Amino acid sequence: MAKVGLHQGVTLPNPKDKWHNFKADITISEIDTEGDIDAQLKTCLDALEKIAEAVEEPLAQTLANSSGLGIEGIGLATDLTDMIKSNETWRENIVTEIKKLQKAVEDDNSG
Repeated sequence: MAKVGLHQGVTLPNPKDKWHNFKADITISEIDTEGDIDAQLKTCLDALEKIAEAVEEPLAQTLANSSGLGIEGIGLATDLTDMIKSNETWRENIVTEIKKLQKAVEDDNSG
């Protein structure tokens, strides 16, 4: 049983200043190429969504504390939410990448 994984990341500059960036990394691993890829990815993406919701506010507060500015003054929570929403297509592309890997494995096994 072949398993594949994918790691993607993006670092975006903070539009408010030149010293801070937002970085998001997602790793999905151990996807069983012989199983239901869509179901496995849906489970992974649902879990990532819950994790993102849980850490968004504490992360915004940590960033605000480290910059010395209040969340209200810098709008970090809003910026993080906007970044997450703008990366929706990027996250959906993970499914496409995993499917390409699955096809490559299947082609290799059949050849």
